[in-house]
Amino acid sequence: EFFEDIYTDYDSSIDTFAEWIRKLGDYAPYKLSRFIAYSDVPETDVNSDPVAMSADLLQANDAVISKLIRGFDLATTLKQNALANFFAERQDMHQRWHWMLGAVVKDTEQS
Repeated sequence: EFFEDIYTDYDSSIDTFAEWIRKLGDYAPYKLSRFIAYSDVPETDVNSDPVAMSADLLQANDAVISKLIRGFDLATTLKQNALANFFAERQDMHQRWHWMLGAVVKDTEQS
């Protein structure tokens, strides 16, 4: 259920990202190869261990937070206030996922 919540949140934000790309005059990527080319998140081995999955997702989520912060700063500099708000809201959500994933990983490390 926890992973489903994260997936649903990420998935629901994709259309808004694509809309912003279009608003700014470019085309949103739609091919998997383009998403891979744009990604800074390292590919990990598939693992069914929920703690290992949480650790991998935590690392990827932290990379996303870093990108959201840079996007916010750039949008603010360009006076794209609505876009900056979008990045701020996404950052807030990803920081929520950070502490929740971090708690899963940390609790297991302490056991």
